Amino acid sequence: MSTPNKYAPASNTPPPLPTCPHCKAELPTLALFSWQMPSWVIMSVYCPNQECRAVLYTQVLPLDIQQETSRIEMPS
Repeated sequence: MSTPNKYAPASNTPPPLPTCPHCKAELPTLALFSWQMPSWVIMSVYCPNQECRAVLYTQVLPLDIQQETSRIEMPS
């Protein structure tokens, strides 16, 4: 007789979904939005709940203004 494997249970229970820290609603997906300015890109993640729409994370990334020339020599 074999013993059940504790690392692979017979019932596949899905992990709990994360919740919004503001409205406590489950977050099956995240809503993303980005703004582009001449020298910056601002990326934002917010709650998809229609009543909440709170910003959960924001990242500001600088854009490279001066395009670096390619170091790969192209055959002519």
